[in-house]
Amino acid sequence: MLRRGMALSEQWDEIETGLADDWSDARLRLTLADDAAAARADALLGPVGPWRAGREIRFFVVRRGVGVHPNAVRRALRRLDGEEIGGSLDLVGSGAAAALP
Repeated sequence: MLRRGMALSEQWDEIETGLADDWSDARLRLTLADDAAAARADALLGPVGPWRAGREIRFFVVRRGVGVHPNAVRRALRRLDGEEIGGSLDLVGSGAAAALP
């Protein structure tokens, strides 16, 4: 879903707020308008371990433990916002934390 005029970091804030209280991980897809924007976004998102296919970039965020944490994703997306790279950030899926015995 394209959120025109909404910064990517704000889109992440909206997605994160909508996750279940017990979320443990989230899989995200960023769709960009063209290949040039996708290439630049892919480079700027390097610290979050993205993988790119055409105009789509996917990456993974974890709430706790080993991996890319929510604030790191927010900082990375703010770099894109700073370069006025817009797009649509969507939640592809999420997992719940395992219950403790």
